[in-house]
Amino acid sequence: SSLSIASLLVAAGDVAAVLVPTHRPGFKDVLALRECRARYPTLPMIVVGTQSVPPDLLRAFEDGDEMARYRFTIPRDLVEWCVRRRLPDWVNQLFLSMRFRAARKGPYNDYVYTWFKCLTEERLQYAEGFYAERGPIQGTWEAAGYQIQRRCPHMKADLTRFAIIEEGVLTCQLHGWQFDLASGACLTSEGHELWARPVGSEGADGQRAAG
Repeated sequence: SSLSIASLLVAAGDVAAVLVPTHRPGFKDVLALRECRARYPTLPMIVVGTQSVPPDLLRAFEDGDEMARYRFTIPRDLVEWCVRRRLPDWVNQLFLSMRFRAARKGPYNDYVYTWFKCLTEERLQYAEGFYAERGPIQGTWEAAGYQIQRRCPHMKADLTRFAIIEEGVLTCQLHGWQFDLASGACLTSEGHELWARPVGSEGADGQRAAG
């Protein structure tokens, strides 16, 4: 129900998306999804079902409801096969086999297919960093008296979430790579310099050019 979904969202706190399995017992109609969409208009809601899509959900898509702008119809046994094997990339496994149907309302959205290629935290971090660096600037953050680039030079993990700093050395906890803040040198491998400047020094203005 919308109440139970809303309660879970409040309890979870920082939520990136909501996964709604329509084939589970207790899912009766699309009302709960509509109410959650009204409460959380910017929160992505990923509706997962079998080929026997509930009629009201199907109508919502066909009528142009914004909640169902993209739809994939995949045989249940293939979905279960992917889930059991914890495949991190459905695009180059399931989708490449062409054993599915897709439909959409509106333009092609590259983020939708990218998400299906990034079904682990590590891959999601890399994708987030990739899209962030396509923008005009790459953000920085402040810690331990330094302005530091936000994305790890290794696999673009968000350092505001994964970095720890001890005795002037930053460690990215996603893969354990280390960097010397004073010099920016990578202590784990050559050629992966970290941008870092003491707060208040020239160029430490909180933003740096991408690239």
